[in-house]
Amino acid sequence: MDNKYPGLAEILRNPTTEGQLILGEPLRKVKPLSHIMLRDLRGYVIDKVKKPIKKAITILANRYPQPTKENTLNPNTHILLDIEDRFFQHETLPERKEMFKAIFKLFIAEYEHDPYYRSRINWVIEELVEATMDGKWLPRGANRPINYWKEDKPFGLYEGRRFKKLIRR
Repeated sequence: MDNKYPGLAEILRNPTTEGQLILGEPLRKVKPLSHIMLRDLRGYVIDKVKKPIKKAITILANRYPQPTKENTLNPNTHILLDIEDRFFQHETLPERKEMFKAIFKLFIAEYEHDPYYRSRINWVIEELVEATMDGKWLPRGANRPINYWKEDKPFGLYEGRRFKKLIRR
């Protein structure tokens, strides 16, 4: 007998088993998205999805003016610009820097000029802070990222972060 309905074989083997038999859809094994993208579709995702997205983001970002502290007014935009500067002090892979610069440019420019997006981005940040403080948002692993990243060790696992002692677990 196939194991389409968990528990059925046991009940048929042992009729004195107490409990309820609930027949429904057979259990399906779900493959994690990361396995699908990194194993099954790796070449396709890299060549047909990621490369065109990186190219499109870079081209579109170059149509935006460059946000700077001199041409922006929102104090949070200035924080984002500082974070961008710190990020590029650590990132060392040149071909990835171009895409990250484009993403930061799009993100910061949209944040600065459009209250619709700014309010929603603020909400997401607030939710991330709450999840972090509640101990739900997991930190990056110890000394992660491993490659093309220069940061004084130890880092990761909220190491060196002032808020680490405030996290409730």
